[in-house]
Amino acid sequence: MQWSGAGIIAVFACCAAALAKAGSTRTIQSVHKELPRIKNFIGGKFAEPKTGDYLDNVEPATGKPYSQVPDSGKEDVELAVAAAEKAFPDWSKATTAERSSVLLRIADLIGRDLEKFARAESI
Repeated sequence: MQWSGAGIIAVFACCAAALAKAGSTRTIQSVHKELPRIKNFIGGKFAEPKTGDYLDNVEPATGKPYSQVPDSGKEDVELAVAAAEKAFPDWSKATTAERSSVLLRIADLIGRDLEKFARAESI
């Protein structure tokens, strides 16, 4: 099987960005070239948001931005959903063992970078 899980992950990433935007009090800021930018992951590829807009990811303790996240819009979500729909037939035909292998690989990658995730969540 050649499916990598990219479509499902793309939907999670895009939905998370959309939910974060909906509940966020942050506003679109001017471009901070010195700040790292997180991109959308859609269809197995990292991509800029279609609008080109980003939101500052602000550290609550200092009020200063430390990175930027995509200000994903309807077009980004539609692309992520289309990627997930494209991936679904192969995913649904996969055996339990194949699906388990993909999900365990994702868990391994999260575990590998757990310190980075914990730091990002605690800033």
